[in-house]
Amino acid sequence: MWSTHKAKRCTKWDYVSRGTVNIMAGIEEICIWANFSEDENGDIYCEIRSNGPNIVATKYGGGGHLQASGTTVYSFDTVKEIINDLERVARGEECL
Repeated sequence: MWSTHKAKRCTKWDYVSRGTVNIMAGIEEICIWANFSEDENGDIYCEIRSNGPNIVATKYGGGGHLQASGTTVYSFDTVKEIINDLERVARGEECL
């Protein structure tokens, strides 16, 4: 499961869509979920969560730990690649 947003600044420091990835955590049938938020400069923050190992963020220059990871990318073409990799991981296939 994934979502994408053009983030809107609600305060000087926060974006509305950042952190909404955690709302999807309670859906038992989903093993990997992600949120992609574009800021005002065009940077896209990728927040990835999973119920097990996930190496996708590392492939795209990010990091994290077993169940929470993330990276920043600069185009929605790269977001599509990440989504494809997440779908492969969810099916138990290699993504690298």
